[in-house]
Amino acid sequence: MLKNTYRNLLVSLILLLASYPLLIEAGLWGRVVELSLATAVLVTGTLAARGRSLRASFAASVSAAVVLTGIFALFNPDIAWVFALRALLFTIFLGLIIVVMSRHVFAGGRHASTTNRLYGAVCIYVLIGMFFADLHLIVNTIHPGSYLCQAGQCGGDFQTTFQTGVHLYFSFITLATVGYGDIVPATWLSGMVAAMEAIVGQMYVAILVARLVGLHLAADAEK
Repeated sequence: MLKNTYRNLLVSLILLLASYPLLIEAGLWGRVVELSLATAVLVTGTLAARGRSLRASFAASVSAAVVLTGIFALFNPDIAWVFALRALLFTIFLGLIIVVMSRHVFAGGRHASTTNRLYGAVCIYVLIGMFFADLHLIVNTIHPGSYLCQAGQCGGDFQTTFQTGVHLYFSFITLATVGYGDIVPATWLSGMVAAMEAIVGQMYVAILVARLVGLHLAADAEK
């Protein structure tokens, strides 16, 4: 059951990320699609956090709050603090799911399914990117102009574009340390958040590889 949960979560995450170009171009309908797919991520993520009733209840409560603020934002797109509140709640939810899944992927028994670990490991990496994307969104909402765009595709109203999908693009480019230079931090705070994300991205890959190799060697030694 856990294996299917991680797989379903990964599918939901991929669909959510793929929906953002539609969100930017399609206006209200794009936001409806994004909210629907975000709800799917919240549901599958809550299932991944099951086990302890308190933890599952907290995840479900935060999920409900994210959905409600998302619905409110659909009809009030000009209220900046609504996006910041939703991003904050989503960040809390993502942080919880990352911790829960990390305990299974990195601290689980040696006999756990390798396929299940890989599903979980990929999910965690994507969740980290989304976690920092919401942090970038919060920073830019509190201090508009914290990120600057030097490319033509950003359009005239970059602040609006940033909160409707570009923050995810910037986050994953930073997490993977690609750094195209089209979007850059413009304040010390936004720069530090970006630096922390780059560090976490590099450390995660290194720790994951070391852990998987260690588990493989331990399994061979038992044969």
